[in-house]
Amino acid sequence: MLTFGSIGCGNMGGAILQGILQGGTPAADIYVADHNLETLRQKLGHTGVQICRSNTEVAALCDTVFLAVKPNVLAAVLAEIGPVLAERTALPLLISIAAGKSTAYLEEQLTVPCPVVRVMPNINALVGEAVSAVCAGKNATADQAKTVCDLMACTGKVLELDEAMFPLFGAGSFIVLHVCVLSALRHSYSGLSCFLMIRSRTLFDRSKGFVLFSEEYKKSEPFSYRKKVRILLLWCTSRDSNPGPTD
Repeated sequence: MLTFGSIGCGNMGGAILQGILQGGTPAADIYVADHNLETLRQKLGHTGVQICRSNTEVAALCDTVFLAVKPNVLAAVLAEIGPVLAERTALPLLISIAAGKSTAYLEEQLTVPCPVVRVMPNINALVGEAVSAVCAGKNATADQAKTVCDLMACTGKVLELDEAMFPLFGAGSFIVLHVCVLSALRHSYSGLSCFLMIRSRTLFDRSKGFVLFSEEYKKSEPFSYRKKVRILLLWCTSRDSNPGPTD
């Protein structure tokens, strides 16, 4: 049985852990460490997960380790667990949710070639309605990327994206619109079909796995919305103009 660990258990890390538990992973196979041990016990003590006293304990015991820490402490955490990882015969899969820290950055900080997968979740993970982006580092296999996608599916929808798109993913609802278009294109909708759906503001039926665009965002940032959608419409119309699938 695979073991899962999390270094850090803030709002996002806690939401991911909750999703993994609800997805059926036994609590006994989950190990968690946080800088505030007492708060961690209060937060997760009732779940039955293994509460560890140090980050190195998680790094030593688990097959898959979430790095659910803030970007400003990520380098220190990697330096702390590095010697433990170097002693392992089988390197764990590391999953980072630290915003702004690329897979290349993690690989450079590590002294061993651990497989790294980067995840960009959003706060909707707290209610199981996240849209998370996933990309694999150079040492991670396609199967390992799929493992991460399966894990993150417990918190909502998951999309594998080129890492170059990650800075946009944190830009609010526009990126949800963008990834919806990408998803539609992957499902054989044409660029013209996407154009028509955006213009008509009937963006993608949930039954097909797409997320509705936020009316609140359009009202709160009308100029930004108009500018970004205009760019996206131009991009859509540059695609194949064959009709997309119909209901």
